[in-house]
Amino acid sequence: MTVKKGLKTLVEALPEFSNQGVQNLIDAITKPDGSTYLGFAGTSKLLHETIDANSQLTASQKTDLKEDIDTNPHLDIGRALTDLDVHTANLLTGALGETVADDDASETGTFLDHVQTVQSFVATIPFIYGYTADSTNKGIPGHFGTVYGTIDDAMTAIAKNVALIHAKQFATDTAYQTAMTNLITFIGTVSGDSTDFLQAQNRLTTAVNNAATAFNTALNNGATATARDAIITALNTVTEQVALEATNLGSIRTYGTSLSTANSFVSLAEDVDVRKLMIRSSRNENFKTYFENYAQRSSQRHPLYTGVLDSSEEIQVQEILKLQGLPDVTDYQDLDAVATKATKDDRFKTTVSFDGKNTEEIINAACDFLVIDKGNKDIYGLSRSLLANLNNRDVEVIKAQLTLNQDIDILS
Repeated sequence: MTVKKGLKTLVEALPEFSNQGVQNLIDAITKPDGSTYLGFAGTSKLLHETIDANSQLTASQKTDLKEDIDTNPHLDIGRALTDLDVHTANLLTGALGETVADDDASETGTFLDHVQTVQSFVATIPFIYGYTADSTNKGIPGHFGTVYGTIDDAMTAIAKNVALIHAKQFATDTAYQTAMTNLITFIGTVSGDSTDFLQAQNRLTTAVNNAATAFNTALNNGATATARDAIITALNTVTEQVALEATNLGSIRTYGTSLSTANSFVSLAEDVDVRKLMIRSSRNENFKTYFENYAQRSSQRHPLYTGVLDSSEEIQVQEILKLQGLPDVTDYQDLDAVATKATKDDRFKTTVSFDGKNTEEIINAACDFLVIDKGNKDIYGLSRSLLANLNNRDVEVIKAQLTLNQDIDILS
């Protein structure tokens, strides 16, 4: 039921979606003082922003340059952080959604469209496949984890370990930053493509890579090696999450259509004529078998066993016994009641005839068939043993029916 308090305020306001939360995580790595790009991470971020902002370089030239300086991704961390910033901004505008071309345009859908679609995945996937959407990365975290909070711990770990390395003030760190700064300055002066431009860029790119390699070597020992490895691990978490979301959102309509189609076929099974049509029309035996067995499996469903307590089998059995009014005979001294219960037991229906027998004869015949030890028991002793057997039979029947009913709802 909709909560009305605050609803008017909600519908009259714009959501103003923002990736500011992610930008704050990035700033904690690159702007630890809150305002200025600091350390190798900050300089690396500034370098990639400078490349992206340059209007003289073509898209392919920018991509090639980024590839050329990415020899140590954990040190060239600005690339991943810039990509993360762009990715999350595009995620919130809907730009990462799957396009569907029509006569006029190709629309990706909005962020709201995508959220509603994924919400349907969360409800539909367990019904069709028997597992959660999150277990296959098709839930909210799998599509929007970067803004949902999935990478927060990884980003915090990167910030912590970048700060640890920066505090060591390696000369190789300073040299790496200087090499990147020289490349930043050069990119800012680019006015056109030429042989001299390419030679200068290659020289500066080589200097960045050599400085990165020397810096990486300096990190090989002790706490800085541990910090570097932690950055690598956390950075992989971030880049893998970005790739996952891009893949999921890039195919969100195709996947949604496949789920909708599967769900539609399931709903068709209720109609006997449609079941027949599906069976006669399909050549796929795996597809047809659901419709062919639907009626029989549906008939095995017992309303009494649907919605029983989600607890241990013993508790469920006791609940059903109570609902069926069992045990219906509890006093073994009531010989007539015990004999009557015996005549209703399905084990005797086609094997033992009680016709013409009195109460004691029925009890004796039932004990003989069930191989109940008579020993030196009198009729009351036999009645006691027989009643225990009959009541235990009620329990076993309910357990079998419960298992069958539950089996109907096990996805296969």
